[in-house]
Amino acid sequence: SLNMLIESISYFLVQELGAGLPTGHFIDLTSTDLTDLSDVDSKVLLFRTVGALCVLLGRYMEYFINAFLSSSIVIQITKLYFLYTGRETEYNRSRSRYRFIFLTVEFILVPALITAAAVLFGFFFNQLSIFDNTHVPQIIAHRTGGVMASENSLEGIDESVKMGVYGIETDIQRTKDDAYIINHDNSFNRLTGVDKKPGSMTLAEIKELRIHDTTGNGALLEVPTLEELLDRCKGRITAFVELKGVSADNKMADDAVAAIRERDMTDEVVLISLNYDVLDYIKRTYPEFETGVLIFAGIGNSADLNCDMIIMEEEMSTHWQIMKLHSSGKKAAVWTVNTRDGLRHFLDSDADCIITDEVPMAVEVQKELLKRNDVELMRDRINRMF
Repeated sequence: SLNMLIESISYFLVQELGAGLPTGHFIDLTSTDLTDLSDVDSKVLLFRTVGALCVLLGRYMEYFINAFLSSSIVIQITKLYFLYTGRETEYNRSRSRYRFIFLTVEFILVPALITAAAVLFGFFFNQLSIFDNTHVPQIIAHRTGGVMASENSLEGIDESVKMGVYGIETDIQRTKDDAYIINHDNSFNRLTGVDKKPGSMTLAEIKELRIHDTTGNGALLEVPTLEELLDRCKGRITAFVELKGVSADNKMADDAVAAIRERDMTDEVVLISLNYDVLDYIKRTYPEFETGVLIFAGIGNSADLNCDMIIMEEEMSTHWQIMKLHSSGKKAAVWTVNTRDGLRHFLDSDADCIITDEVPMAVEVQKELLKRNDVELMRDRINRMF
């Protein structure tokens, strides 16, 4: 786009100015006089200000040219319509004169405002919360390991630990004999070829099934139990355990809590579900447990729900929604983010957690974001504002 071209040219020019300068260099002009600035301070201020000016001008030029082209196209189409229908067009000089005055004022005033904003951003970079780069959203591996291992497997946990991510997400369901196993679907058909539901089979029968490794390595894996999953996670990684399906009820909540308490893992597990009533029961009965409601669509004020975290689908997760949840004392998580653009957006947001299948990509993107210089950070945050 035009914005990208302008920003790329401007950014290339400003790089020479910032060569060798420290990133995140702290300057507090509220308590420091401009005459007392060091040589490095002065160069950093200039780098930030010129960088902000380039980014803001790029955004404005994109808006201005797009608006100009859009209006020109509409005018030409209207003229063609009148020509085709044989109708005469009426030229309103009064309106044309006012439009000329408006465009002239805009042409002078907007650049002045952009320059003032660039000075503000450049000089008070460290004091503006929008440029705060200390918050780093936690990465959660979807279904224990995402693309790194077969879904909902113990091997996925091991891979997630190796990647150094914060947590894993998984699903539990109850068997016919009241045991708890790890499985996402309503049946075992997709992963094992056996079209039976967890609730219609005993644990012993389920243990005879073999999951075809979804990574394509040919391995045949057992269906893990909740206890096996907890033992594999303990002291290594946080487990986001989803109470899943028709068996997600108060009994499942009680049994899961008992298994977690038995292993002294209350602080290492987050209980999540689409079933709000069950989570409300957990929060009222076991307030020491952290809980999260999964939301993919809905109405009403989710900030009023009795839980610690709202886990929103990517499409409904906006900056303002995240801010609203934080203002109500709740954490905000986003699922399931699997594109590079999506990961870059949400890993640079105020979200607390990002659930993804693309764990290696998420780790790579997060490292890239942490290596940005001041102008790169300003560019991303300013673009996020618009």
